[in-house]
Amino acid sequence: MLGSYVASTVETLDWADLGHDDSIDKRCLSVWSARLGEADPKLASQKHQHINLYTDELRPVKEHLQAGTAAAALTLVLVGLVFAAGFVRYQNAELDNLLLQRQQQVDRLEQSVAQLTQEAQSRQPDPQVEAALDRVSETLVRRERLLAQVEGLMSEDTTGFAEPLSALARQVPGGLWLTRIRLNAQNGDVALDGQAQSGRLVPSYLEALGEEPAFQGKTFGAFRMDRSEQGNWIEFRVATDESTGEDS
Repeated sequence: MLGSYVASTVETLDWADLGHDDSIDKRCLSVWSARLGEADPKLASQKHQHINLYTDELRPVKEHLQAGTAAAALTLVLVGLVFAAGFVRYQNAELDNLLLQRQQQVDRLEQSVAQLTQEAQSRQPDPQVEAALDRVSETLVRRERLLAQVEGLMSEDTTGFAEPLSALARQVPGGLWLTRIRLNAQNGDVALDGQAQSGRLVPSYLEALGEEPAFQGKTFGAFRMDRSEQGNWIEFRVATDESTGEDS
């Protein structure tokens, strides 16, 4: 009878009225006979009983994480970390390789620039070569001018001067040029004025003229050489007749 009563009134039972101090969360439905006796005198003579309606089926089930599952989760996390670290290391290696390639390209470009700069500097004209070319050019200009004068004289029916003038033009060495030529058609006297970079060029020139048919047998009796005021060349005057050399 007591069980029926408690079962029917468990949902409306007021714990405070029963003087129960334990927490409701424990849901312990222990009913003491003394308190029930106070509520109903008829039940005072009966023995008190303990009724626990909080069975195992009503208790919350705590699911514990199994050791195998925890180990699998930890292994998965470690594998993820290892994969991430490997990927980062692979990217760093790729970047280092790319940086090395770019540095090698820069080094090759710098070597090419240095080589081209050296070649450009080596191709600059030598001042001595330029001076030699200038002297050769001046000599060619003088020879062309002299040949033009000879051709002009030949065109004026002065056939007697053609051969000597041609010989004079052919034998002019580099570093020597004639500034004045005097030919006497009557007696064949010759007077030459000119300039030379070296005094040795004048005797060499006269010896070469002696091998020409137009000057064979001629002797230059008048010979004079003076250094110019600037001191850069030698001025000379030669003539087959001393009087001709002095007058000229």
